[in-house]
Amino acid sequence: MPDIVIGIIGIALLFTLVLFKTYLGVALIVSSLVGLVLLRGFDTATSLLSSVSFTGTAVFAFTILPMFFLMGEVALRSRMTTDLFSGFNAWLGGIRGGLALGVLGTSAAFATISGSSVAVTQMMSKVSIPEMRKAGYADRFSGSVLAATGGLAVLIPPSAMLVIYALLTEESVGQALIAGLIPGLVTVVLYFAVVLIWAKVRPKEAPRRVETVSWGDKWRAIPQTLPILLIGAAIIGGIYSGFVTPTESAAVGALAVIALALVRRRLSLGGVWDAAKAAVGANAQIFLILIGALLFAKFIAVSGVGRALAAFVSSLDVPAVVVLLVIVLVYLVLGTFLEGISVLVITIPLFAPIIDYLGFDLIWFGVIVVKLIEISLLTPPLGLNVLIVASSVKGMRLGPIWARVWIFIALDLLLIAVLTMFPEIVTFLPAQMAF
Repeated sequence: MPDIVIGIIGIALLFTLVLFKTYLGVALIVSSLVGLVLLRGFDTATSLLSSVSFTGTAVFAFTILPMFFLMGEVALRSRMTTDLFSGFNAWLGGIRGGLALGVLGTSAAFATISGSSVAVTQMMSKVSIPEMRKAGYADRFSGSVLAATGGLAVLIPPSAMLVIYALLTEESVGQALIAGLIPGLVTVVLYFAVVLIWAKVRPKEAPRRVETVSWGDKWRAIPQTLPILLIGAAIIGGIYSGFVTPTESAAVGALAVIALALVRRRLSLGGVWDAAKAAVGANAQIFLILIGALLFAKFIAVSGVGRALAAFVSSLDVPAVVVLLVIVLVYLVLGTFLEGISVLVITIPLFAPIIDYLGFDLIWFGVIVVKLIEISLLTPPLGLNVLIVASSVKGMRLGPIWARVWIFIALDLLLIAVLTMFPEIVTFLPAQMAF
């Protein structure tokens, strides 16, 4: 049997296992082992698994992930989202649609200390939807805003997705993280504009707050939010300046968040220990996926599928942007039925060599991929963020959210087109970095 045929069989087996809800790390390892056994025999396959499990993960750069997970867990358990929402609500709540703007600001700010979209969406739904209902906001409005803004955590640094992408493509973790900053901030600005216009066009869905907040209350809200904002800014600034490595910035950020939680008496030492255990659990899951992804990349290389795809693309008499458009469409389709991390680790071994051959910047492509994953959090039938919002609060229905969230999907697609036409928006900051 030709090697390429075995490669295709292995990829088909992987998709089958994933569709049948097999844990991603297990699916990657099983499909890769089956393919490698057929290609090179049992001894070689198990030897590669053993080698990848150690040499592939005994990398200092990987220590950034548990630090980010710990920082996010402590921030969530110490109710920092509540502090941020109260602060933003005090300043923005008086504007029509102000509560939704508060949700957007909170999600963007919290994304700088937590790279988990699921956690941000779930927590923000529980915190903000009762307040928005009380103020008379329509569920279809608040639900779609929450689902869309939760996705900011996968793009704004520190993004776990961009870290994993950089590790899989052997690109600079620091540059990958900083590359997501400007696109993330542009996304926030676009979402702000949509919320304001939406509230203006459909005022019944986003009424103006009746009660006023005094200037004294507004100023008193600043100490609630400022420390969290400063921690996020310090993490991003430290990485960009080169003053600390990404791993060091994650460790300092985790320590700062723990100290803030303890000083505010939001978390005991026992709570910090529980957060650490949860972070270890999340890290173990991610590392199993990474081991599977690295083994899958070896399988793709040995089978020749990657080389065959690159040779096929080189034989096509079409502009590089057409190939890119096809890849984007593949991501949009896969995102409708696969989770974001599944899409990432399955496709990067296949598409990264093609993108590199076509002359596109791999750091830029990482931001495009993560932006597409952000869209997949909203698209039916999976649309994980929409499902989380609908399940987090009683009485929230899926249909109305699906009917409105397309506005944010269209904005994200427009931004991807702009980033493709002007890749410097992504690559400018990474190019200025000191390392």
